[in-house]
Amino acid sequence: MNLKNESKIILIVTCQGLPQPDRPATGAGLRAYGLGEALKKRGHQVIYSVPEACLDGSRDSFEDWIRYSHNVTDIKDIVTQVSPDVVIFSNWGLACEAAECEVPAVVDINGSLVLENHYRKRGTLLDDTVAKIRALSKVDLVLAGSETQKTYLTAWCLVAGMDPDTLSIEVVPLSLPPHMPEPQPPEEPIFVMAGYDWPWLDGQSAIEVVSRELERLKRGHLNIYASPPLYTDVLPGEDSSLDPTGSLEVGHLPHVTLHEPVSFDKLVGILSQSSVALDAWGRNLERELAFPTRTVVYLWAGLPVIESAYGELSELIKRYGAGWTVDPCDAPYLADLVRNIVTDPGRLAGPRSNVRRLVTGHLIWDNTIEPLDRFCRSPHINRRPSPLISTLDRFERDQQTLQHELEETHQTIRKQEERISDSRAECELMGLIHRRPKGFAVLTSPSLAWRRLRRLVFGLPVLAYLFTLTSIGHFLYTLSMWRRRP
Repeated sequence: MNLKNESKIILIVTCQGLPQPDRPATGAGLRAYGLGEALKKRGHQVIYSVPEACLDGSRDSFEDWIRYSHNVTDIKDIVTQVSPDVVIFSNWGLACEAAECEVPAVVDINGSLVLENHYRKRGTLLDDTVAKIRALSKVDLVLAGSETQKTYLTAWCLVAGMDPDTLSIEVVPLSLPPHMPEPQPPEEPIFVMAGYDWPWLDGQSAIEVVSRELERLKRGHLNIYASPPLYTDVLPGEDSSLDPTGSLEVGHLPHVTLHEPVSFDKLVGILSQSSVALDAWGRNLERELAFPTRTVVYLWAGLPVIESAYGELSELIKRYGAGWTVDPCDAPYLADLVRNIVTDPGRLAGPRSNVRRLVTGHLIWDNTIEPLDRFCRSPHINRRPSPLISTLDRFERDQQTLQHELEETHQTIRKQEERISDSRAECELMGLIHRRPKGFAVLTSPSLAWRRLRRLVFGLPVLAYLFTLTSIGHFLYTLSMWRRRP
């Protein structure tokens, strides 16, 4: 272990691949990469452990990721191999699947996987609840993506057994490098939307409003870079490509073009040459808790944002004047806003400068990494078993014991049933024997009387014949013996 307050060796275990030049980035990948690169700038040695499945096709370009890649089941071996001062799990599912770590552990939770799985129809809320509490009881620091998420996670951490007086939850929002792209606004108004089309996202109504208004004005265009999720998560049964699709049906809409997702670098170039980002979604619990990756990227690329009028990030946008907050159900207001942007492009200059102030103050990793850096410089064990999980484990052990006893009882019952069946067969046979008519009872059983009569009719001649043969034989034998006498 390194000395206190010196730079440390930090292992970041990711659930998705890190940003690569040849494929679209994911929110979890950007988040893990942002944390790691920010810690590197603070002087720490950062080692990434990415899923083996995410290295396909990129082995030549990312040799440094191969050595410590994981398949979930071998995370304990990788921790032993790296011997880090701190392990950071980028998903509570990984912390749950991995074996207990003997070094200080951090779990990064930017959003609600429990709610996401609910909308994805993966597993049950009860199973995810128990798994999440179990994972939180194994870590020493919880990272939240926003103040709202910190409030949400506090209850989870208390149930997981954390001491309220030493509760360790820090807020580190999704952040990007200090060097922001230089915007290159187009002459023709270009709206843009990007990101995977998840099942809990409903942006259809807002897209249709923008399309109708652009068609009415005969100006402007909306480019959408989206598709259903195409990748497979590392956790068992987490194939995102099998998720039900979202709500985007835009092929028939005028002034709207749907593109395939592009790599992060290419997307940033596209965003910097657009006018404004559309980020208005139907309201649900997942959206209220989210600190959306796509919105942070829009802002970092210098784009004013038309944002849903709820959530913590929308409050920042409203406070800084870095865009507009709208109710996705308020079609007239959104139509007026689009019309004003298209007919007066100059009104974007103010929001564009405000975007830079917002990002510099809240979304640059130099300014947001401090709480995690502080923990990494003085890592400590802060976990203890969850009473709820301990109780559930005891119930599970008792259930297994009762299940074993029940199986043994079933086996005993089956053997007894077999013996009873055999005894019943013997009793039925004896009953048939005892129920056969005897003596004068033959007279009351015509079938038995007829059977015995047939035996008598056919048996008497045979007996008479055998008796005659025997008698003649005996007579001849006696005669021969008499003649032999002297």
